[in-house]
Amino acid sequence: MKTIAIVGAGPGLGRSIARRFGTAGHRVAVLGRTPENLDRLTAELRALDITTRGYRADVTRPSALTDALHDADSDLGGIDVLVYNPAHAKLPSIPADRITPDDVRSEVEQKVLGAVTAVNTVLPGMLKRGRGSLLFTVGSSALYPVPTISAVGIASAGLRSYALSLHHALAPQGVHVGVAVIDLFISQGDGEADPDHIAERLYEFHRGDSGAEMKIGHLREPRP
Repeated sequence: MKTIAIVGAGPGLGRSIARRFGTAGHRVAVLGRTPENLDRLTAELRALDITTRGYRADVTRPSALTDALHDADSDLGGIDVLVYNPAHAKLPSIPADRITPDDVRSEVEQKVLGAVTAVNTVLPGMLKRGRGSLLFTVGSSALYPVPTISAVGIASAGLRSYALSLHHALAPQGVHVGVAVIDLFISQGDGEADPDHIAERLYEFHRGDSGAEMKIGHLREPRP
Protein backbone atom coordinates (compact mmCIF):
# COMPACT_ATOMS: atom_id res chain seq x y z
CA MET A 1 0.00 0.00 0.00
CA LYS A 2 1.30 3.45 -0.93
CA THR A 3 1.05 6.72 0.97
CA ILE A 4 0.08 10.15 -0.31
CA ALA A 5 0.76 13.38 1.58
CA ILE A 6 -1.44 16.31 0.62
CA VAL A 7 -0.12 19.72 1.64
CA GLY A 8 -3.04 22.13 1.61
CA ALA A 9 -5.80 19.62 2.30
CA GLY A 10 -8.71 21.97 2.77
CA PRO A 11 -12.44 21.35 2.27
CA GLY A 12 -12.30 21.87 -1.51
CA LEU A 13 -9.85 20.32 -3.96
CA GLY A 14 -7.63 18.91 -1.21
CA ARG A 15 -10.58 16.94 0.15
CA SER A 16 -11.39 15.54 -3.29
CA ILE A 17 -7.77 14.53 -3.89
CA ALA A 18 -7.68 12.75 -0.54
CA ARG A 19 -10.87 10.83 -1.34
CA ARG A 20 -9.73 9.85 -4.84
CA PHE A 21 -6.33 8.56 -3.86
CA GLY A 22 -7.66 7.02 -0.67
CA THR A 23 -10.38 5.02 -2.42
CA ALA A 24 -7.70 3.79 -4.82
CA GLY A 25 -5.88 2.22 -1.88
CA HIS A 26 -3.45 4.90 -0.72
CA ARG A 27 -2.89 5.73 2.91
CA VAL A 28 -3.57 9.46 3.22
CA ALA A 29 -1.73 12.12 5.22
CA VAL A 30 -3.55 15.45 5.14
CA LEU A 31 -1.66 18.60 6.11
CA GLY A 32 -3.26 21.95 6.76
CA ARG A 33 -3.41 24.95 9.04
CA THR A 34 -6.89 24.53 10.50
CA PRO A 35 -7.41 21.74 13.05
CA GLU A 36 -11.19 21.75 12.57
CA ASN A 37 -10.85 21.14 8.83
CA LEU A 38 -8.34 18.35 9.43
CA ASP A 39 -10.61 16.69 11.99
CA ARG A 40 -13.61 16.78 9.66
CA LEU A 41 -11.62 15.47 6.72
CA THR A 42 -9.95 12.62 8.58
CA ALA A 43 -13.31 11.56 10.06
CA GLU A 44 -14.85 11.53 6.58
CA LEU A 45 -11.99 9.50 5.13
CA ARG A 46 -12.04 6.98 7.97
CA ALA A 47 -15.77 6.51 7.41
CA LEU A 48 -14.78 5.34 3.91
CA ASP A 49 -12.29 2.85 5.43
CA ILE A 50 -9.34 4.95 4.27
CA THR A 51 -6.27 4.87 6.49
CA THR A 52 -5.56 8.51 7.26
CA ARG A 53 -3.89 10.90 9.69
CA GLY A 54 -4.09 14.68 9.93
CA TYR A 55 -1.12 16.96 10.61
CA ARG A 56 -1.24 20.63 11.39
CA ALA A 57 1.33 22.52 9.33
CA ASP A 58 1.87 26.02 8.00
CA VAL A 59 3.83 26.03 4.73
CA THR A 60 5.42 29.35 5.68
CA ARG A 61 7.06 27.72 8.71
CA PRO A 62 9.69 25.34 7.29
CA SER A 63 10.45 23.48 10.51
CA ALA A 64 6.76 22.79 11.20
CA LEU A 65 6.17 21.56 7.65
CA THR A 66 9.25 19.36 7.76
CA ASP A 67 8.26 17.88 11.12
CA ALA A 68 4.72 17.16 9.92
CA LEU A 69 5.97 15.35 6.82
CA HIS A 70 8.48 13.36 8.83
CA ASP A 71 5.70 12.37 11.24
CA ALA A 72 3.49 11.30 8.33
CA ASP A 73 6.33 9.26 6.85
CA SER A 74 6.87 7.53 10.19
CA ASP A 75 3.17 6.96 10.94
CA LEU A 76 1.96 5.83 7.52
CA GLY A 77 5.03 4.47 5.79
CA GLY A 78 7.26 6.12 3.21
CA ILE A 79 5.56 8.92 1.27
CA ASP A 80 5.16 7.81 -2.35
CA VAL A 81 3.10 10.76 -3.61
CA LEU A 82 3.31 14.41 -2.57
CA VAL A 83 0.61 16.82 -3.70
CA TYR A 84 1.45 20.45 -3.01
CA ASN A 85 -1.84 22.33 -3.13
CA PRO A 86 -1.70 25.48 -1.00
CA ALA A 87 -4.64 27.77 -1.65
CA HIS A 88 -6.10 31.05 -0.49
CA ALA A 89 -9.52 31.21 1.07
CA LYS A 90 -9.75 34.43 -0.94
CA LEU A 91 -7.23 35.64 -3.51
CA PRO A 92 -5.54 38.89 -2.49
CA SER A 93 -6.57 41.46 -5.08
CA ILE A 94 -3.72 43.95 -5.38
CA PRO A 95 -3.07 45.73 -8.71
CA ALA A 96 0.40 45.36 -10.18
CA ASP A 97 1.25 49.01 -9.64
CA ARG A 98 0.47 48.75 -5.92
CA ILE A 99 2.14 45.54 -4.80
CA THR A 100 4.96 45.80 -2.30
CA PRO A 101 7.96 43.55 -1.64
CA ASP A 102 6.08 42.18 1.36
CA ASP A 103 3.12 41.22 -0.83
CA VAL A 104 5.40 39.26 -3.15
CA ARG A 105 7.41 37.77 -0.30
CA SER A 106 4.26 36.42 1.32
CA GLU A 107 3.19 34.66 -1.89
CA VAL A 108 6.64 33.28 -2.61
CA GLU A 109 6.92 31.92 0.94
CA GLN A 110 3.63 30.07 0.52
CA LYS A 111 3.95 28.79 -3.00
CA VAL A 112 7.65 28.43 -3.76
CA LEU A 113 9.60 28.16 -0.53
CA GLY A 114 6.99 25.89 1.03
CA ALA A 115 7.17 23.64 -2.03
CA VAL A 116 10.96 23.47 -1.85
CA THR A 117 10.77 22.57 1.83
CA ALA A 118 8.22 19.82 1.19
CA VAL A 119 10.18 18.36 -1.71
CA ASN A 120 13.47 18.39 0.17
CA THR A 121 11.77 16.49 2.99
CA VAL A 122 10.18 13.66 0.99
CA LEU A 123 12.52 13.35 -1.98
CA PRO A 124 15.37 11.41 -0.29
CA GLY A 125 12.96 8.57 0.50
CA MET A 126 11.61 8.54 -3.05
CA LEU A 127 15.09 8.42 -4.54
CA LYS A 128 16.06 5.60 -2.18
CA ARG A 129 13.04 3.57 -3.33
CA GLY A 130 13.54 4.58 -6.96
CA ARG A 131 9.97 5.79 -7.43
CA GLY A 132 7.55 8.51 -6.45
CA SER A 133 5.36 11.36 -7.65
CA LEU A 134 5.57 15.08 -6.90
CA LEU A 135 2.46 16.93 -8.05
CA PHE A 136 1.84 20.67 -7.84
CA THR A 137 -1.22 22.81 -8.54
CA VAL A 138 -1.16 26.41 -9.76
CA GLY A 139 -3.66 28.84 -11.24
CA SER A 140 -3.56 30.19 -14.78
CA SER A 141 -1.71 33.31 -13.60
CA ALA A 142 1.36 31.05 -13.66
CA LEU A 143 1.10 31.28 -17.46
CA TYR A 144 -0.74 34.51 -18.20
CA PRO A 145 -0.50 37.77 -16.24
CA VAL A 146 -3.60 38.74 -14.28
CA PRO A 147 -2.94 42.36 -13.25
CA THR A 148 -5.27 42.30 -10.24
CA ILE A 149 -3.43 39.36 -8.62
CA SER A 150 0.07 40.03 -9.89
CA ALA A 151 1.80 38.99 -6.65
CA VAL A 152 0.05 35.62 -6.85
CA GLY A 153 1.10 35.30 -10.48
CA ILE A 154 4.74 36.00 -9.73
CA ALA A 155 4.84 33.21 -7.15
CA SER A 156 2.74 30.81 -9.23
CA ALA A 157 5.04 31.25 -12.22
CA GLY A 158 7.97 30.52 -9.92
CA LEU A 159 6.34 27.34 -8.63
CA ARG A 160 5.59 26.17 -12.17
CA SER A 161 9.19 26.81 -13.21
CA TYR A 162 10.46 24.89 -10.18
CA ALA A 163 8.19 21.93 -10.94
CA LEU A 164 9.24 21.75 -14.59
CA SER A 165 12.91 21.97 -13.61
CA LEU A 166 12.41 19.16 -11.11
CA HIS A 167 10.81 17.06 -13.83
CA HIS A 168 13.92 17.23 -15.98
CA ALA A 169 16.21 16.49 -13.05
CA LEU A 170 14.24 13.59 -11.56
CA ALA A 171 12.63 11.74 -14.47
CA PRO A 172 15.81 9.69 -15.09
CA GLN A 173 15.76 8.68 -11.41
CA GLY A 174 12.25 7.25 -11.40
CA VAL A 175 10.42 10.18 -9.79
CA HIS A 176 7.55 11.68 -11.77
CA VAL A 177 7.03 15.42 -11.37
CA GLY A 178 3.98 17.18 -12.73
CA VAL A 179 2.28 20.54 -12.46
CA ALA A 180 -1.44 21.07 -13.07
CA VAL A 181 -2.37 24.53 -14.30
CA ILE A 182 -6.00 25.13 -13.34
CA ASP A 183 -7.86 27.87 -15.20
CA LEU A 184 -11.19 27.47 -13.46
CA PHE A 185 -13.06 28.73 -10.45
CA ILE A 186 -13.39 25.41 -8.61
CA SER A 187 -17.04 24.80 -7.81
CA GLN A 188 -18.83 21.74 -6.47
CA GLY A 189 -21.10 20.12 -9.04
CA ASP A 190 -19.95 22.38 -11.88
CA GLY A 191 -18.75 19.92 -14.53
CA GLU A 192 -15.10 20.36 -15.39
CA ALA A 193 -14.72 22.78 -12.46
CA ASP A 194 -15.98 20.24 -9.93
CA PRO A 195 -13.21 19.36 -7.45
CA ASP A 196 -13.95 15.64 -7.80
CA HIS A 197 -13.45 15.93 -11.56
CA ILE A 198 -10.15 17.78 -11.10
CA ALA A 199 -9.02 15.19 -8.53
CA GLU A 200 -9.74 12.43 -11.05
CA ARG A 201 -7.63 14.26 -13.63
CA LEU A 202 -4.80 14.56 -11.09
CA TYR A 203 -5.03 10.87 -10.25
CA GLU A 204 -4.76 9.92 -13.91
CA PHE A 205 -1.90 12.42 -14.30
CA HIS A 206 -0.10 10.65 -11.46
CA ARG A 207 -0.63 7.22 -12.98
CA GLY A 208 0.00 8.10 -16.61
CA ASP A 209 2.91 9.17 -18.74
CA SER A 210 1.53 12.42 -20.11
CA GLY A 211 4.49 14.71 -19.58
CA ALA A 212 5.29 17.26 -16.95
CA GLU A 213 2.34 19.62 -17.33
CA MET A 214 -1.42 19.22 -17.42
CA LYS A 215 -3.80 22.06 -18.21
CA ILE A 216 -7.35 22.10 -16.90
CA GLY A 217 -9.82 24.66 -18.20
CA HIS A 218 -9.81 27.14 -21.07
CA LEU A 219 -6.31 28.56 -20.70
CA ARG A 220 -6.77 31.31 -23.25
CA GLU A 221 -4.35 34.19 -23.10
CA PRO A 222 -6.26 37.24 -21.89
CA ARG A 223 -6.42 40.31 -24.07
CA PRO A 224 -4.16 43.22 -23.05
